[in-house]
Amino acid sequence: MNFLMIKIPVLLSNLSFLAFAVYLVIGIYVFQKEQRASITRVFFFQCITLAIWSLSYSFIYSETNKEVISILYKISAIGWVTFSSTLVHFFTLLTGKNNILKKWWYYVLIYLPPIVFLIRLYSSGNLMANDFIFTPYGTAELQDIHSPWSRIFILFWTSYTMTGFLMVWNWGKKALSKREKRQAKLIFYSAIVPLTGGFITNNLFPVFGIQFPAIAQIFSLIWLLGILYSINKYRFLVLTPEIAIDEIISKIRDFLILVSPSGKILKVNEFTLDILKYEYEDMMGKSISLLFRDRDTAKKELLNIRHGINFSKGTEVEFKTKEGDIIPVCMSSEVIRDKSGDLIGSIIVAQDLRLIGQLKQEILERIHIEETLLKTNEQLKELDKMKTDFLSTVSHELRTPLTSILGFAKIIKKKYEKAILPYVNLEDKKVSKTSKQIVENIDIIVSEGERLTHLINEVLDISKMEEGKIQWNMGEVAIKDILEKSLVATSALFEGKNIKLIKTIEENLPLIYGDMERLMQVVINLISNAIKFTDKGYVRCEAKRNGDEIIISVIDSGIGIDEKDIIKVFEKFKQVGDTLTNKPKGTGLGLTICKKIIERHGGNIWVKSELNVGSRFSFSLPIGFNKEMYEKSILDHQ
Repeated sequence: MNFLMIKIPVLLSNLSFLAFAVYLVIGIYVFQKEQRASITRVFFFQCITLAIWSLSYSFIYSETNKEVISILYKISAIGWVTFSSTLVHFFTLLTGKNNILKKWWYYVLIYLPPIVFLIRLYSSGNLMANDFIFTPYGTAELQDIHSPWSRIFILFWTSYTMTGFLMVWNWGKKALSKREKRQAKLIFYSAIVPLTGGFITNNLFPVFGIQFPAIAQIFSLIWLLGILYSINKYRFLVLTPEIAIDEIISKIRDFLILVSPSGKILKVNEFTLDILKYEYEDMMGKSISLLFRDRDTAKKELLNIRHGINFSKGTEVEFKTKEGDIIPVCMSSEVIRDKSGDLIGSIIVAQDLRLIGQLKQEILERIHIEETLLKTNEQLKELDKMKTDFLSTVSHELRTPLTSILGFAKIIKKKYEKAILPYVNLEDKKVSKTSKQIVENIDIIVSEGERLTHLINEVLDISKMEEGKIQWNMGEVAIKDILEKSLVATSALFEGKNIKLIKTIEENLPLIYGDMERLMQVVINLISNAIKFTDKGYVRCEAKRNGDEIIISVIDSGIGIDEKDIIKVFEKFKQVGDTLTNKPKGTGLGLTICKKIIERHGGNIWVKSELNVGSRFSFSLPIGFNKEMYEKSILDHQ
């Protein structure tokens, strides 16, 4: 009996070393089969950690030096501390939970706890075992089961391990493939004995004071041998052409049915089972008549299969689900013969037409929406043209009488000042006041008449531009002349205002090809707007070369434009600034006309503005713009 006691530690050491060798061999064997697969890499890592665990304990059982035992115990922790984490990772890959594998927090959740426990063990020397005792069976652990760290570790290890095996159990229950179901059962049941045995020796014995060596890593051999059997039996973790074909078939998103020469169903993919709502076993070995709604169609197809006829090529038929729902499909089939020409079966492929029907409906709806939008757009363009035409017609009709009114108003003022005013007794206060009011009223008539004339001219300009009827007088012009003449034309607007005019024109600017009057119209409009919306501060006009173009800017320190309104400033009939002031309103066409003039010259116009800070209106004119480019721009705008 004593001889047997002496031999037990040696036996456990040998068994643990054997476990080390088996773990190492199985890990390398699987890894070299498919090194690129994540699941084989994780499995290999788990085998290595188990091998370290087993190798360490193969020395612990017979060792009598506690310092050496403590070192070996810490080395072995690489295996038993990380076991449940690598197990969960392995089973997550095995069961195909790919979505969770993309989350960074998943890896923190499974691998941070073992790292913390290892740090605790290596820093304090205590996690589970706080001492070791020499028994006739070998070195045993004295565990501090009341330690918070021990309890937390047991909770972590147990919960993670159970989670992993529950994942496998659920995977096996839901699997459609018999191969996967058998694999799941083998993995699950082969783990029951080692988990139970390891839990008893490593956890329960210390609780009840039973002094026996921890041998969980030896028990785990049973589970690894089960994995090895699964590899050889079901090619588990090893990709073969047969498995690859099965996986491809299972992932096809169309109906796919393999049929025997007698018309019996041999294999279906997951999509077919999902849509028709059958279990795998419900369809295997059944006649293909199970698929069809119409009995005559079923008989015809069954007869064709038995005679080896390719019975369908894009034929529209109706499948029937287990619950009786009808599914329209487009079905094709092909007979399969062996090398000698004998019929060995048929393959049926069908596409769910409900999806195509939905797509057709969506396409038709989209076409209808596009047609409606095009029609609405044409109507809006027509309405816009009608609006412009109407304003143009009204403007034409107003201009003649307005010219007469302005002319007569100026004549009346002139006659009044020369023929009447000298004879009026201005010493009489009432007469003097009345006389002054008459002159002021006539001035108002002239001023408002001129403003109205300007508005009418803007409407007529935009109308002519859109119709392509405006006359352009193109030629070589100097930017300096444009700016200086524009400033002279607007100089009267500065009178009575606390605004400083700043002019910055770069020297030796090249000539450009353009319409002098129209470009002046743009600059005058921008300067007028700047003065209109600036009560004090400055208005700056600048011109400078920037590469192959000249940039002209009018900058002011006025009220600015709200960010949400900036995109509207160049639209027709939009009046952004006037809504913020009590200034006289215009047509909202001035900047639109500016935009069309600049674009006709091959340039661009834009604005940068900040509310209550000021605005910067700029436009570019290409230096290389010439007659040919101008004629092309005319064609582009027609």
